[in-house]
Amino acid sequence: MVTHADNALFKMLKESLQRRIEKWFDFRSHIALRTKLLFSHSLSNRGYYGKVLFYHDTQKLELKVQTTEQAATQGLSKDLKSLSGGEKSFSTICLLLSLWEAIGCP
Repeated sequence: MVTHADNALFKMLKESLQRRIEKWFDFRSHIALRTKLLFSHSLSNRGYYGKVLFYHDTQKLELKVQTTEQAATQGLSKDLKSLSGGEKSFSTICLLLSLWEAIGCP
């Protein structure tokens, strides 16, 4: 038999879960924004331009990188598959460092 107290408890737990989910979405968006800024900053140390695109709904991540040479000639950004080995390594390290900084635990 379900009592009034059980219904009240169920309602409180449901509201608590909803608040936690909303806070998680907010937290996740702040991590993504911080990662984007840190990634751009890290790439700029070498004169590159780039951005990180987060697709939370499909759980995908996309990197766009533009090297100094590309900026002067083409104006297009490359995905990671078309970068040279050194450019790919540098971009990957920049991503890892920016994620590390953005998600850092106290």
